[in-house]
Amino acid sequence: GAFQLSKKVYIVVKSNLYEAQQFYTILKTFLGEECCYFPYDESVRMEILAQSPEMLAERLNTYELLLQDKPLVIVTHTSAVHRHLPSKATYQKFCLNLKVGQRIDMRELQKKLVDLGYQYILNVDQPFYFSHRGGIVDVFSNNYERPIRIEFFDDEIDSIRFFDETTQRTTNSTNEVRIIPATEILYDDNEVDDV
Repeated sequence: GAFQLSKKVYIVVKSNLYEAQQFYTILKTFLGEECCYFPYDESVRMEILAQSPEMLAERLNTYELLLQDKPLVIVTHTSAVHRHLPSKATYQKFCLNLKVGQRIDMRELQKKLVDLGYQYILNVDQPFYFSHRGGIVDVFSNNYERPIRIEFFDDEIDSIRFFDETTQRTTNSTNEVRIIPATEILYDDNEVDDV
């Protein structure tokens, strides 16, 4: 209908996290992928102790959907709209595009992943983590269903493959990937001056 043709983004702000979750669940059944959820934990104390990786994943998914320039309904709540969020340009600036044949130092890639909020772990089995061994870097970017294996030959990306985190077997190969940030705490040089 008119909603799909408008290419507009609508934001529904509910009074609390519970109401937002309930409304999102209902609306998602009607709109499917054109509806997304932008939750934040309402407890300040809880937020300091540990952020919910599930809520972070939902918010990062919303950022990705906003970049697609399609009609969208975002369901959120009052606590979430009072947070500092990166601009669209800043978010895009921090996305990492990698291609087979691209020259990048493996250590530099690992540093960039840390800067993007990824944490080092021995074996990657969930989003927001990366590992490395020999000439291989594994990373699980939230915009993909499977983790990514990037194999290097010296300082050149030799291959990029998705793999099953349980069996470690390749599911499919690709020529390029886009690794999104694993955090929302992203500031470009201009924004740091304004804070």
